[in-house]
Amino acid sequence: MAHILLACIYGLVHNGCSKAQWFDLISVLETFMVTNFIRSRFGVFSQFRRGIPQVSHIFLLRGAMGMIKSIVFAIFITLASAVVCFSANNTIGSVTEVKGQTYVLRDGQQHAAEVGFKLKLNDILKTGQDGAMGVIFSDETVLSLGANSELAVNEYVFNPERSRFSLVIRMVRGTAAYMSGLIAKINPEAVRFIIPSGSIGARGTKMVIKVEDDKGVI
Repeated sequence: MAHILLACIYGLVHNGCSKAQWFDLISVLETFMVTNFIRSRFGVFSQFRRGIPQVSHIFLLRGAMGMIKSIVFAIFITLASAVVCFSANNTIGSVTEVKGQTYVLRDGQQHAAEVGFKLKLNDILKTGQDGAMGVIFSDETVLSLGANSELAVNEYVFNPERSRFSLVIRMVRGTAAYMSGLIAKINPEAVRFIIPSGSIGARGTKMVIKVEDDKGVI
């Protein structure tokens, strides 16, 4: 069961997922644990009398349900963190929308940005005069670049198991709209934008940054 669950989580992280998919996976894991608990404790209801559970069994089940849910959530976070850390070396997000001239610079090579293009640490995102690009990171942080924009993902860490969170974006020029994800919700100070005139932190769940004439305007 563990290796199947890991495969499912890796698939969701690697290919991108919605909150609904994460909760569906948690529900499946919870159902599995509850079923196995009942089977191991009652021998597939062999101790139930004429299909009706004894009072002691009812109280035991009620008390165990809260504990099982806590265990399920803890296991899920641990496994998801491990998979996120493992996949972080390969991908930290993906391109969700493109318009006009859009590029991703990686290791000195320029790639045409397409929907579904996987992003890695230190990638540089660029748009032309008629370009626009939308991206989403593994923690559901969303960035939208306007025309003639350039930014680099200098740092990205999403590790709930070790309470390590960091998102550092270096804005070179142009306009970028930001919508916070899990990193900012858990630790707002972990999100930072570097602009030519200094550094700014995330302010609220949404903000727009414009860099013009070597200056940054929020």
